[in-house]
Amino acid sequence: VGVTLIASGLIVGIGEITGYAISLIAGIGPMAYIWRAMNRSLGVRKPAATEPPELAPVLFRHDSESIVLYPNRRKLAGHALLFGGVMLVLGALAVVLRSAGLALVLGLGAFILLFLLACLIPDLARLLRPWPTLTVTSDGIIDRGSGLVTGFGLIPWHEIEDVVGGVSATRYGLSYLWIIPANRERLLARQPHLKRPLLRLVTAMTGDIGIASLYLAQPPVEVAARIRAYVLSHAPASYLAQEDAVERAPDDLHKPPDATLS
Repeated sequence: VGVTLIASGLIVGIGEITGYAISLIAGIGPMAYIWRAMNRSLGVRKPAATEPPELAPVLFRHDSESIVLYPNRRKLAGHALLFGGVMLVLGALAVVLRSAGLALVLGLGAFILLFLLACLIPDLARLLRPWPTLTVTSDGIIDRGSGLVTGFGLIPWHEIEDVVGGVSATRYGLSYLWIIPANRERLLARQPHLKRPLLRLVTAMTGDIGIASLYLAQPPVEVAARIRAYVLSHAPASYLAQEDAVERAPDDLHKPPDATLS
C-alpha cells in the first residue's frame, strides 16, 4: 500500500510540473493492471493444498546461537548517492526538454520512478533504520534481503535445498548469495498478495532466491560457509544424511547458473 501511494503521488506530482496531469493520472489504472497481469502470467501453477514438502520437516538443536548479517553501510551509501545523482540528472533533463513532447517526458519520468522504487528508497530505508539482511536460527533462514526490502521472511530448513555463493555468481558487478528453495511456489503461496508479483519476478529467471553482496557485510562465499557450519553443528543426523544424498547427485541438477558451491 505504501509503494502504491508513493507511486501515485509521484505520478500526480510529475504531471503537475510537466502539465500533463490528466495523462499521467490515467496511467495509474494501466500500472495496476500490469502488476496484476504480471503475477498471473508468471504464476504457471499454484501448489495443491495437500502437496507434501520435498524434505520432511526437521527440528534443529535450539540454543542461543544464531547468525545475524547486516548490509555494508559504506557500499549502501555509495549506491544510494550514485542513483540519487542519476535521478537528479534525469529530472533536470525532463524539465529542460519538456517542450520536446509528451513521450520523452513520460520516458524520463518512468526511469526516475524505477530508480526511486528499486534503488534509492530501499537503500535509504536500510541506512536510516538498519535491520538484518539475513538471520540464521534453528527455525530456518529469515530473508530480508531479496526482493528489494521485502524478502521472503522465514524460510524453514525443510524448504531449503542448499545455500551457495561465490565471486562467479555475478550480475551487474555484484556477487550473490543463493538460497535454493525446495519448492518456490509453496514459498510464494505463503506471501502477502501485494508482495507476490515482486518476489515472483525477482526469482523468475533462476527459480532461486538471490541476495546481492551489497546487502551483506561479508562476501557471499564466507556467508555460505558460515551457514554450512551452522547446519553441521545444529542439524540432526537425518537432515545431514539428506544433504549428503543431494551432494552426491549430479551437480547441474542442484547448482544455480554461474554459482560456485561453498
